[in-house]
Amino acid sequence: MDKMRFSIQWLVLKIPFFGKLTRDVNMFNFSRNVGVLLKSGVKIIDSLSITANSFTNLVYRRELQAAAEMVKKGEQISKYLKNHLKLFPAMFVNMIEIGENTGNLVDNLFYLSEYYEGEVDEAVKNLGVILEPVLLIFIGLIVGFIALSVITPIYQSSQGF
Repeated sequence: MDKMRFSIQWLVLKIPFFGKLTRDVNMFNFSRNVGVLLKSGVKIIDSLSITANSFTNLVYRRELQAAAEMVKKGEQISKYLKNHLKLFPAMFVNMIEIGENTGNLVDNLFYLSEYYEGEVDEAVKNLGVILEPVLLIFIGLIVGFIALSVITPIYQSSQGF
């Protein structure tokens, strides 16, 4: 069942609008959770593991667990994230790298969480604009189907006269 969920969630990441929205939500969760944990004194490895286990998206959960393993080996988070730019945007990775190199990782994570929160809010506002034409077409098809199902028997019965 988890393989099926993983595959579906991977496919959702490939869909143009919804993939970006999913990516932004996960970037928000990642940056907010790791930032809060680091600020409260939790070690970076534990922060990544806790954050990974809090994700409902299995794709990001697996990647964060792998990133935690790389950090255990002494690597930087940004080095792992650079190899997965399809899941982690370049700006996000660069900000993490700058934070690691300057010692301002927590501040950069909070900045990123605010940025991605704004991105998600904007995308949700635009969701109505995107869904409106789709809903209009769907409702038009339903009304057309109902009209045809009512008119067709009347037309057929009038042919007999």
